Amino acid sequence: MYKKKAAAIAFEARDFVKSITWYMETLSTLSLREKEELLMSMRYTGNKDFVSTLSAIDIPPYIKKAYEVSWTCENTFIDCENSIKKYSFDYQPINNLKKAFDDFRNLKNTDINYKEALLIGAFYQNKDYSTVIRV
Repeated sequence: MYKKKAAAIAFEARDFVKSITWYMETLSTLSLREKEELLMSMRYTGNKDFVSTLSAIDIPPYIKKAYEVSWTCENTFIDCENSIKKYSFDYQPINNLKKAFDDFRNLKNTDINYKEALLIGAFYQNKDYSTVIRV
């Protein structure tokens, strides 16, 4: 129990490495919020086990797929738009990204930098800071 509390405190203090360590030691007892903090910590630190942890962790499909979309946008930006379009759940963070693409199309602006700026704004709004930095 104390490790979960310590992990939450470490997450709030932005000591993501400690947060990962303590959350991983208590993985089977984590709440959904704690699991998301673990995944965010892994993303923020570039933890190499993010993909395997995401695959193994028990979270709702709409959240798991949202992390997969974000991971795609961060690591294979060329596939980002298609990944977002294929997302079939109603989940606000992905809806923010869809809106950014809609805004881009509606403004009829062909500048790729403008498109990236709209996406960066949506990722920032979603607190997906690692993707903001990489995009």
